[in-house]
Amino acid sequence: MVCMETTSKRGSLVFARCYGGKVAVLKVWSEDENIVLLSDPRQFDRLQHGLDALSPVGFPKSDVFEYDERIAKDTGDLKIKWESLKPYADLSRQE
Repeated sequence: MVCMETTSKRGSLVFARCYGGKVAVLKVWSEDENIVLLSDPRQFDRLQHGLDALSPVGFPKSDVFEYDERIAKDTGDLKIKWESLKPYADLSRQE
């Protein structure tokens, strides 16, 4: 596995833009300058406790956005207006 730095954002929920513009709600595991490793929340908990789990998947920071519960609720099927979301890269610079 690629060595990535741990971030204070570890465990934070985020929106990730997946193939075809679909959205996934995932948790941050770690990051480097350009990539954020993300995990399904159930797999994240297993990783956190040292249990067998699927490895986190790397996403470009440009495809990761701040999670907003109001947006998730309002959009039910999670059709997101990506331009209205705060990019993760902006969040990681605030640390």
